[in-house]
Amino acid sequence: MPRPPNLLFVFSDQQRRHALGCTPGGDPVLTPRLDHFATESVVVDHGLACAPICTPNRGILLTGRYPTRTGVYANDQGLAAGTPTLGDLFRNAGHHTGYIGKWHIHAGERFVPRPFRAGFDFWHATNCNHDTFTRRYWEESATPAVDEPGWQPPHETDLALRFLQTRPRERPFALFVSYTPPHNTHGPGFTPHRDVMLPPDLDAEMRAVGYTTEMQYHAPAEFLSRYGDVSRLPRRANVTGDYGHEAVPGYYAGCTAIDHEFGRLLDGLEAEGLASDTLAVFTSDHGELLGSHGRMQKSTWHEESVGVPVLVRWPGKLSPHHTPLLFSSLDWAPTLAALAGIAPLAATDGTDLSEALRTGDLADAPCEALLCYFAMRDTQLAARQGDTACGWRALRTHDACYVVRREGDGGGLVHLRYDLDADPFQLRPSVSENPLDSDLLARLRARLLSVADPFARLLG
Repeated sequence: MPRPPNLLFVFSDQQRRHALGCTPGGDPVLTPRLDHFATESVVVDHGLACAPICTPNRGILLTGRYPTRTGVYANDQGLAAGTPTLGDLFRNAGHHTGYIGKWHIHAGERFVPRPFRAGFDFWHATNCNHDTFTRRYWEESATPAVDEPGWQPPHETDLALRFLQTRPRERPFALFVSYTPPHNTHGPGFTPHRDVMLPPDLDAEMRAVGYTTEMQYHAPAEFLSRYGDVSRLPRRANVTGDYGHEAVPGYYAGCTAIDHEFGRLLDGLEAEGLASDTLAVFTSDHGELLGSHGRMQKSTWHEESVGVPVLVRWPGKLSPHHTPLLFSSLDWAPTLAALAGIAPLAATDGTDLSEALRTGDLADAPCEALLCYFAMRDTQLAARQGDTACGWRALRTHDACYVVRREGDGGGLVHLRYDLDADPFQLRPSVSENPLDSDLLARLRARLLSVADPFARLLG
């Protein structure tokens, strides 16, 4: 039996699909290493975060299971000990597994005890630290293994390179590297931007749970200096005026900084002679609105929020090409298992898309993807007394996005339908209190029923 490939799975935090230089019509962001990597990879044009918010989507990505299956609905909730994950999947197949960087799928403090580490052998991580100029990481003790000032990504890359150099040579490896940038930064020492949050209901929810309205997107000066005068940086057509423009250089600079670190990882694979035997992935946990639709951050159904980069390279096994495949974060677990030729996790809600990645044939590929949002914080769900039929749900197809959302807690439904071909910036949705497309609505309800989502009962 042939030895399975190694896996290098790299994901940034809050990097939208448009924030790659190689994305047609994307942001004017400098990502030369990722652009070159794309020429060697399968590039998915419709990469999607099933739940565009950190903790729920990280739970989805690692398990291939929808939030109703894992109980991870909102930020700062955690996977139950023993929940099967990609870490277990690859360790059970004989891989030496490692996780470095941001975790954010644990209900406790920043230290994550071993029973909650999801099958990863080597561990150098923090549950959540958005002060990206402070390096604070844990290993086997509640006392940090590292606690010092400094920009986080180079430290995480250094540890990843050491992992490659010191790995057990007789076994394949599966290494996950989770960078926090370009996520907005928290912590002392920064001058906050003006309040760039407007008061639609999702932003009101953020305020209700104590979320700051001071937006800060920062990166080291060597990367910030590449973007110059903010007024000269073009914005997307769905941004009004200079809304949120203070955040743009820091966000783009964070993407460029991650590109630099990703390049170092690729160089490390080459130096160790591992590139040809390694399935290498770059993606993100969700996107960033960056002023689109009058909002910052994520949590909405808009393309800037749900769209993520999906680049997969395996020399000699996957022919480089672009594909219009709909690839959701639910699909990572079954797809990676199939590509690696190892036993899949049981009872995942995603689809094995390995054949579509290998051949480009979409005949049997899904024509829709389920999107969801429950709540920003665990405390919001508690306030709703366990009512998880909150937030919004959506069905994304190649040419449409059908959204159903609730008007506040226990409120009525609003239906929205976007024609993505005629209105790619989602500026002109059809809006009604009544169904707008019976077929898409029925398909959305069927998908929700298949994952035991109580929101389905609201749809008739």
